[in-house]
Amino acid sequence: MLASSALLGLYVGIVLLIGRAIQGFSPESGFALFTLSALLVAFLFAPLRNKIQNQIDRYFYREEYDYRQSLSEFGATLASEIRLTPLVEKISLRVRKTLNVAPVAVFLRNNPQDNSYQLYHIQDPQSDQDKPGSIAIPEAVFSDFDRALKPLFLLPPSELIDRVKQELLNWQLHYVQPLRVHGRVIGFLGLGKRLSGDLLSSEDLDLVGTLAGYASIALDNALLYLSLESKAHQLTQLKVYSDSVVESITLGVLVVTPEGKVKVWNNTMDTICGLSRSEVLGKNIEEVFAPELLRSMRRLVEGPRWIVENTSRLQKTHLQSKDGHTRLVNITFSPFVSQDDIVTDTLLVFDDITEKVRLENQLMQAEKLTSIGLLTAGIAHEVNTPLTGISSYVQMLLKEATPDAPSYSLLKKIESQSFRAASIVNNLLNFARVSETDFEVVNLNTLMLETLSLLDPQLRNSSIDVKLDLDPSLPGTLANGGKLQQVLMNLLLNARDAMPQGGELRLTTYKENSQLVVEIGDSGTGISVENIKKIYDPFFTTKEVGKGSGLGLSVCYGIIQEHSGRISVESQQDIGTTFCLRLPVERVS
Repeated sequence: MLASSALLGLYVGIVLLIGRAIQGFSPESGFALFTLSALLVAFLFAPLRNKIQNQIDRYFYREEYDYRQSLSEFGATLASEIRLTPLVEKISLRVRKTLNVAPVAVFLRNNPQDNSYQLYHIQDPQSDQDKPGSIAIPEAVFSDFDRALKPLFLLPPSELIDRVKQELLNWQLHYVQPLRVHGRVIGFLGLGKRLSGDLLSSEDLDLVGTLAGYASIALDNALLYLSLESKAHQLTQLKVYSDSVVESITLGVLVVTPEGKVKVWNNTMDTICGLSRSEVLGKNIEEVFAPELLRSMRRLVEGPRWIVENTSRLQKTHLQSKDGHTRLVNITFSPFVSQDDIVTDTLLVFDDITEKVRLENQLMQAEKLTSIGLLTAGIAHEVNTPLTGISSYVQMLLKEATPDAPSYSLLKKIESQSFRAASIVNNLLNFARVSETDFEVVNLNTLMLETLSLLDPQLRNSSIDVKLDLDPSLPGTLANGGKLQQVLMNLLLNARDAMPQGGELRLTTYKENSQLVVEIGDSGTGISVENIKKIYDPFFTTKEVGKGSGLGLSVCYGIIQEHSGRISVESQQDIGTTFCLRLPVERVS
């Protein structure tokens, strides 16, 4: 009352002084100007009045004023932080400053299913002992708490509680205050005495109980935020891991929405289709693939939407890539099912089997060639029998005929042709026979003539003129005759294929220093500069599908290397190609 009266008297005095001054300066202004000046003084006087009132409240209501300020500042502290560690530090610091106590410790529950509490932060520790890591507090310690802080020495005695008391008293913690949210304890505050050594008053206990209620809600929110942040980090790591797996697999992975929009497109799909991820993401699948492939895929999709209920497969389907190559793929359709068993998207897995099918076809072709070789050997043996009979009878007739007899020249021609037929059959047998790895002295001229005798009909039918320039004095070399004949056969067949309209085939042998040289030249289409570096690569071929396996020159290269020799090529497009084989006179082991 005294304060209010003094403030009122001060206000009235100031107004009267201002009014007297206005009246002396302008007597005719009257009551209106006096009223206006009074309102102006009241407006300017309000801040001064509030400051005086605060000082009076602080003087007459010391603890109550501090409590109100503490609640206001504590609320601002809780509202300004959501991260757990800074929040715990601010709570302990605010409690310490408000109550002037030390130390202040915050313990949080490790697991809702047990009674273990972990020390999260301690403010102004009063002991040099190691910090208590985890402490077990029985539920009975907190069962009779309402809002009052419980001094440890007032707890009912028991062996377990005595152990807890001793462990906390080692850190000068004399009070515990549970932190409850919706009836469950998420932690507790541990408090020491005032810095003056006094115990806390009942008003202090009420204040701490109120602060603990607010702090419990804030800490629970921070724990929830920490849990969500941890789960979000785990989900991010899981997504990175899943994306890495999807990008690393050798199968093409494509995910489309029911409307057909592309959501996922991995690196393997880039290789298969020749399209980058940036070109297709967000586009409709019908803008990505050719109409023929889409019609095949549509047969596995139920209705107009790109949705499948069960896993299904599209086998050996042709896919035209952007670079113009046609690939053979298997496509697997699988549904993407949510936790509610709702199909949300469709997963398409592309397995590029082009190379696999090519290898399978080559294996089948090799099996066929093996069968043909066995069949050829059998036929050759069967043909040899009548040829031997014909040759024997002709020789018997020649013994009875005189050279001037009319039939003598005819019998000689029959004998010559029977010997030629027998030679061709023997060459077929040699070529079909499985070659061993034993080396023996081989004459390259003889191998060349035997190989030509096998290919003579094909060369004549292709209008190819063979020019021979074989060195008659060519020495022999240690080699595997069957394998070298395979090399010559491959090179002669390649030369024939390079001259589809006919041409000239040049075969030359000669000795150069300590090497035997075989040159096989043609007047064919030649080899481009880009392809000449790849001709020895396995499965590389420029021939049409079904007309070449791409293994011939690769096998030739391996055989020549096995014989310590070298193979080289010179070629010009539309002029011709010449392969040169160099073998040692005496093979170096």
